[in-house]
Amino acid sequence: MNAIFLRIMTAGLSVILLLILSTESVSGENDKSTEKPSHCRVSGGSLLTTEHFALYSCASCYRHMDARLFSNGTKLRQRGMWLQNSETNELYKPTYTNRSSPIFKTFRTSKQIDLWISCCKAAVECCENMRQTPLTSEGVCPRTWDGWNCWPDTAPGTIQQSPCPAYIYFNSDKPQCTRYATKECWDNATWFINFKGNEYSDYSTCGQGEDIKLLMKTHLITFGISIVLLIPALIIFFYYRQLKVHRVFMHKNLFISLLLTGVFVTVFEGYFILDSFNNYNSVLEENGPGCKLFYTITKYMRLSTYMWMFCEGFYLHKLIAAAFAEQKGVLIFCAIGWGVPFIPVTIWAITRQLMADELCWTVPGYYEWIIYVPMLAALVVNFCFLAHIIQIIITKLRSTNTNEPAQFRRAVRATMVLIPLFGLHFLFLAYNHKKGDCHVILIFNLIVYSLDGLQGGIVALLFCYLNNEVLYLLKRSYNRKKMVHDITSHMSSRKTRESRTSVSTNMESLANDALARGLKKK
Repeated sequence: MNAIFLRIMTAGLSVILLLILSTESVSGENDKSTEKPSHCRVSGGSLLTTEHFALYSCASCYRHMDARLFSNGTKLRQRGMWLQNSETNELYKPTYTNRSSPIFKTFRTSKQIDLWISCCKAAVECCENMRQTPLTSEGVCPRTWDGWNCWPDTAPGTIQQSPCPAYIYFNSDKPQCTRYATKECWDNATWFINFKGNEYSDYSTCGQGEDIKLLMKTHLITFGISIVLLIPALIIFFYYRQLKVHRVFMHKNLFISLLLTGVFVTVFEGYFILDSFNNYNSVLEENGPGCKLFYTITKYMRLSTYMWMFCEGFYLHKLIAAAFAEQKGVLIFCAIGWGVPFIPVTIWAITRQLMADELCWTVPGYYEWIIYVPMLAALVVNFCFLAHIIQIIITKLRSTNTNEPAQFRRAVRATMVLIPLFGLHFLFLAYNHKKGDCHVILIFNLIVYSLDGLQGGIVALLFCYLNNEVLYLLKRSYNRKKMVHDITSHMSSRKTRESRTSVSTNMESLANDALARGLKKK
């Protein structure tokens, strides 16, 4: 009996012991699955403490920045967790909180300082995420900071994607659409190694330089077409005295502003902007007074074009609303078209000089609204003018008992021609797409740039080359030239025939005289 009792007790103790051991095993596995790393990994495999990681990653952010962002010869070298002056060998601690550090003096502009600080902060946040995220099972590419971006644990044989951060766009704004960098995890659970033996992340898909070049070239081509069409149109307007009326006076000034805008935009984008893609020390980065003056004149011509579009709308609306009475004075329109733009452009230039004096004032910011507001105001008022003009025309058609749909369609079609003259197509293209597919946004921007550049050419076609009055004058001049040419040719041929007849008669006379002399001698 005692033996049986002992066996039962032994078996019970064994079961209890097994349960305890299994519980400890499960608990150990759970603890392991919830274990969090105490260090942060950087590209290359080094595990650093939080403090050391912050210094090293911030130094790496500095090292990866484009050399064009720094004053000549002032970019420091990375030495582990430090930045070193190559001339004095002095070491600087890369902490972005110390604004008095010599590191800040190496940057050209405050914008580039902000980019560096953003990268440093992103690295610190990445390290915090590494430490807070529990470790996954073994056999994955480890979470890491590559100098620009944070990459999570990644399964072997896969390609990880991460949005391109804003601070890697040194010389331009972040693309309006989301672009992604990639990092490949090999089948052996190691990150892709390039030919230099370094862990590699592919940021080539983040760039938008080619898109910008395409947009600039589109601008240059379309503005070139407009310039070619505007110059002969202006010659026609100035040549014929019959066209020296107020209506054509408005067209001439609008054409001049469109022509000068095309010239200045073409030169600025072709020489200054595209030059910045190829040269480290471009004219934009030099930020000289000549470059800023040229860009200011370009802004002035832009705004002047909008003011003359407003003058066109105001004049035509006044003409139609006042029972088609001809206007008397044009000085007020000259003051609006050429004088008013001086005020906002001057305010804009002073503001940029005091608050954002960099890259020839081409970096966009809220300062641009100093010029955008009068532009938008001109377009909105022109839209109201056009709506009222359509209403007046329809009312007059109804008052004459003209209910034929064809008459209304003809009237509406005639007023639609005013859309490019009033610049109203810009209202439909004013919305700036910031999110969506990159290809869709590129196509939209190509349409915007094309219509912007072709406006001068379209207006020249509609209001000069296809204008009945201009066509009549050109045809009359052609017929007159042709008539003069025909008369001249006829007179020339007649003189030639008379000359030939005279020569022939003289030759016969000389021959007869010679023959007579010969007979006398005999």
